[in-house]
Amino acid sequence: DLGRGAEDLQMALPVQNMSGYGRIVQAYAVHCGARLTGDTGTAQAQMDYLREHREEGRQFYLSALLREDRLDEAAAQVIQWLDGKQSRGEILLAVQDFRDVPVASPAARKMDALWEKLVTRKDVMKAINRVGRREYYDIVN
Repeated sequence: DLGRGAEDLQMALPVQNMSGYGRIVQAYAVHCGARLTGDTGTAQAQMDYLREHREEGRQFYLSALLREDRLDEAAAQVIQWLDGKQSRGEILLAVQDFRDVPVASPAARKMDALWEKLVTRKDVMKAINRVGRREYYDIVN
């Protein structure tokens, strides 16, 4: 969020011996850093890893898709997860509208705006309403 991709890569790449979930977090961090530094090959490799492991790291995969401004793919994935009994609860919780905490960085504000654009798309809202609903909660998530 601070736009320091080189520092991100310097910190995230050398980490080893972690859980599967830790590797997903690392892939997301490296993806972010690679995008910021213009390293498209590394960013694509990490996106491939996140896609392959998307069932274990749904939010990371969605965030990476949003970071690449791939809203159609993100919407299709959200709709697929809403249709799945194993993933529905997590995604329904993720799409709820909680009170926002002010974010300082332009990158974080952009991601928040992309997320809102994703969850308010007609196709996504239709899928949400088919299996649940989206409400506003005046609490911080």
